[in-house]
Amino acid sequence: MNRKALEKIGTEFERVVAGYLKANFSECKVIHNLEVYSAYLKKNTQIDIIFIHPKLVCVIELKNWTKYVSGSYDDVNWKGKSRSTNTLYHPNIYYQNLIHIRALRNAMRRRGVVPVPCANLICFPDGTDLLTECAECCTLSQLCHKLRTLIDNSQTTIDVDSTYSVIESLDTRS
Repeated sequence: MNRKALEKIGTEFERVVAGYLKANFSECKVIHNLEVYSAYLKKNTQIDIIFIHPKLVCVIELKNWTKYVSGSYDDVNWKGKSRSTNTLYHPNIYYQNLIHIRALRNAMRRRGVVPVPCANLICFPDGTDLLTECAECCTLSQLCHKLRTLIDNSQTTIDVDSTYSVIESLDTRS
């Protein structure tokens, strides 16, 4: 499968997850595929999902790897398999999403806005074998439980509408 076809499949998974979150959390707003500048990377980076709830903002990295994912907090690269027979190697996905969170919070600072705390989750399709001790990794059917646990433990109060407006306005493509 060529890169363009894989990107299309990944984008469809992102749409499915965004719809799933909206259906299960009526009080939330979801931003899909926000592009912001990362000073760390010295280029723009794309955030798959930003989940905004009255008690939580969560940046969710999505990987449409359907067979397995393997990696730990200390690994430089994670590996996995999806539809092809080739093993995929990817820079540490946990740290990739921390870079996304840092880029988002720094973009808010550049706009003169106090950045909100952000949780970090990584989601894979159901059926993906999660060969990792990374607690932030889950499958789609586990995602709501992970988010509800974070929400229940949160001491934060978020103005969903204003936070959504600020974050949405940060997209470097606009």
